[in-house]
Amino acid sequence: ALREHLVVEPHTMLCYQCSPYHLSSALYPIITALERAASLRWEDDNDLKLEKLERLLGRTTQHLSEAVPLIGALLSIPTEGRYLPLDFTPQRQKEKTLQVLLTQIKALAARQSVLMVLEDAQWIDPTTMEFMELVVDQIRNLAVMVVITYRPEFSPPWTGHLHTTTLAVSRLGRRQTAA
Repeated sequence: ALREHLVVEPHTMLCYQCSPYHLSSALYPIITALERAASLRWEDDNDLKLEKLERLLGRTTQHLSEAVPLIGALLSIPTEGRYLPLDFTPQRQKEKTLQVLLTQIKALAARQSVLMVLEDAQWIDPTTMEFMELVVDQIRNLAVMVVITYRPEFSPPWTGHLHTTTLAVSRLGRRQTAA
């Protein structure tokens, strides 16, 4: 029923996939999702990557002068020559980057519902965990539904919020997994 409703209801879907190979890679699930959303290709030159990033971020912010250098740094896209260099401590740059990412979700939710899926959270890196804690804390009054999958050994920090629900699903068979 949820799937059928989502087909009819206009929405934005954000998918993040954690990986056991990237436990030490800060924001790996976010980076790969941004690269997909911007249609970045390894063969693109830096100017084309920057144009694609500007197009992507331009949909959700009018403050490109700050957002592009922050997300460009995250995606290893040089912005020198078009934007002022970042002059933040590493901690402040991380905080501002997380705020830009959160602002992007809020802007998307202002237009239409957002379904955000984070898969395999048992392999989440610490910075993505920090970001997800911000998201769960901030979405309370937004048209955002976050679905987080994880194995039983993972203990998520956001289960104490009144607007969260935990649903334990036992092991699925092949037919159930395919469905």
